[in-house]
Amino acid sequence: AKQIALPCLFTGWNPGRHSGENFYSLRFCFVSDADFGDPLDSQNKSWEICAVKQSLVTLDMEGVLTPEIWIAVSEKTAIPELRRTTRDEPDYDKLMKFRLNLLDQHGLKLSDIQRVLMLGVEVFRPLRELRALVQVIILSDTFEEFAQPLLRQLEWPALLCHKLEVENDRIVNYRLRIADQKKKAVTALRSLNYNVIAAGDSYNDTAMLLESNTGF
Repeated sequence: AKQIALPCLFTGWNPGRHSGENFYSLRFCFVSDADFGDPLDSQNKSWEICAVKQSLVTLDMEGVLTPEIWIAVSEKTAIPELRRTTRDEPDYDKLMKFRLNLLDQHGLKLSDIQRVLMLGVEVFRPLRELRALVQVIILSDTFEEFAQPLLRQLEWPALLCHKLEVENDRIVNYRLRIADQKKKAVTALRSLNYNVIAAGDSYNDTAMLLESNTGF
């Protein structure tokens, strides 16, 4: 069929490779004249219009677009216990309290972690190409203070996450913006009639993936 300037329809993901890391790219197909009629036909006095459900992609950040933040910090500081993630401890509150205690024990401040993330972390550069095709929102259980250096490298995509409590550069606590925020965000987007395509890599992504129209 002849390709024409009409909306593309999402048809799936193409697995691929980039810089040694797994990634997925969106696959689209064009509708044909048979579906809509030829909008350039001189006998067709008006454009054919068809309601196409819009797609929106929600992505986890760590392990998908960036390395796991705590693993990167663990490697740079030689503190192996910081390698624990939600894959190892599904109870997020227990995991965060464990991490904050470790930071205190080793005298690590917020600026130390930010320095590691600014200087020593590579991100998923092809996100720019994905954002040129479809709207993308990052849903992450990270924190604004950690994410800033990474968002700069990712060219400032939209991010929904949480916030730290910091006193004199010391991380004293964390605050979840809302419980189960990934699932609730996807539910809200679907209620706005979006076809939500989600991708994640950890236990805490499960609810988001199940709630989405298509999950990877």
